[in-house]
Amino acid sequence: MSLISLYEQEQPSDEPPWTAQFASRKKLISDLKGEPFFDIVIVGGGIHGACLARLAAFNGLKTALFEMEDYAHATSSRSSKLAHGGFRYLQMGDIQQVLEGVRCREDFFTIAPHLVTPQKFFLPVYSCAGRVVVGVGMSLYDLNLRKPERRYRWLAAHEVPPLFRTPPIGGYQFFDGVMDDTRLVIEEIIAARQEGAVCLNHARVESMTHRYDDRVEVGIIDRTSDTHLTIHAGVVVNCAGPWAPAIGRVAPLSGRVRFSRGSHLLFDTPWPHPAVIMPMAERGRYYFIIPHRFGGTLVGTTEREVATLEADPQPSPEEVREILDRLAHDVPHAGLREDRIVGAFAGLRTLPVQPRRSPSSSNEGATSRVSRRHRWEYTNGVLTLYGGKYTTAPIVAEEALSQVMKLARLKRPIVPLWGRPLPGAAGRENAEQLLADMSAATEQGRHLAHQAITRFGGLVRHFARGNDWATPIGDLGLTGEVDFVVQVEQAHTVEDVVRHLAGIAVPMLNEGERAAVARRLGVVG
Repeated sequence: MSLISLYEQEQPSDEPPWTAQFASRKKLISDLKGEPFFDIVIVGGGIHGACLARLAAFNGLKTALFEMEDYAHATSSRSSKLAHGGFRYLQMGDIQQVLEGVRCREDFFTIAPHLVTPQKFFLPVYSCAGRVVVGVGMSLYDLNLRKPERRYRWLAAHEVPPLFRTPPIGGYQFFDGVMDDTRLVIEEIIAARQEGAVCLNHARVESMTHRYDDRVEVGIIDRTSDTHLTIHAGVVVNCAGPWAPAIGRVAPLSGRVRFSRGSHLLFDTPWPHPAVIMPMAERGRYYFIIPHRFGGTLVGTTEREVATLEADPQPSPEEVREILDRLAHDVPHAGLREDRIVGAFAGLRTLPVQPRRSPSSSNEGATSRVSRRHRWEYTNGVLTLYGGKYTTAPIVAEEALSQVMKLARLKRPIVPLWGRPLPGAAGRENAEQLLADMSAATEQGRHLAHQAITRFGGLVRHFARGNDWATPIGDLGLTGEVDFVVQVEQAHTVEDVVRHLAGIAVPMLNEGERAAVARRLGVVG
């Protein structure tokens, strides 16, 4: 039976198990029509907004989050895919940010082991002085480690992988994290909804008015139905990333922020070595080479300042050439050539111009030397975040909630979320049993089921049911996965489904696969 004809069959009449736990989009919009009041309204469904929504709801605040596009649509799905402390920030003197990054990275290993995993890295060293300086940095980098087996170690020249055109005198082996950035955001959203938060994507905040009674009136349009909504909030937290200035009445940011674009290339060439971090010609700049989660090799990132925001930033030809030239110079025999590129993506970073009194507040010159420290500003009932590093989003969320509590004159302490697993972290062992139960499936079906467990962890139990959940849709995923991301994760377009399942920088779907996904969207819509 053909793939398309399978989708033409009627769906089972029994409701999937998630319907009782997650309200449908129609139900959410219906409830919002009553102009409800929320203690906190969050604008932006990237990693910072998602972490804050989960934390606020967990602490008993009536919470709502609205995202103009899809969750993790922009910067949070275009990261370097690294959960890391930011080793290069040590060169800026920002030791606090590095320690915070390592602390958060270690927690992600615990709460999302299916999405954030330890990765062995190698940093080559070419001089004795470099060994001493980098060694001091490595010692600082390891201060917040939870497991001693991930401590750094020096590798002598004979232990170094034979990769480099110029053999180093040795190098440091250390650990950082690699992650599925898109799925991590979405699981934070799922966890927030489980705690009672109302979350809606494709919902644009069009206005914010600070009323006489100290409430903020928020005007929203649901872009999927052209429905206009009005809600009220005690405080609005603007986590819209580079687009924060365009939300409501936030003042222009002339001279107060800078924007940097980082570009990455995905090669189909496998990388059987430890991940590598390499210095570039400009001081303070590095690029990395890491094995991709589902095969191939990911290389990045560049650092190019941009003057205007781009809705869909893409690597420029100059950035692609810069990466390829560095690879040809440093690892000429790795097979990372232009003809092996299968995807590319770029993301925008917001770099707040720090007050002159701040430590490490270099605001001039190349963006690679600008501090990554974020800033908060409060005006007219709106607390706005400028900047922020993906890995340290849990700490940023605690800062935001602390300020919200002060504004609301609430003196109760914040209950943190450190060590509390995300939904997919539970039941992973049972999910693995699915592979054994699929002995009669095709090789492709078993391969996709393995990827489903990697993407969803224990959440697989929600959709591994019915007659056709394991039917492949090309190389994208399984039918059950598509149903789950549409019905629970609010994916609204074919592009949303692809992002939820495969991220970005992947080959486009063919016509039959797009038709299959579109049909699934229509069935549940």
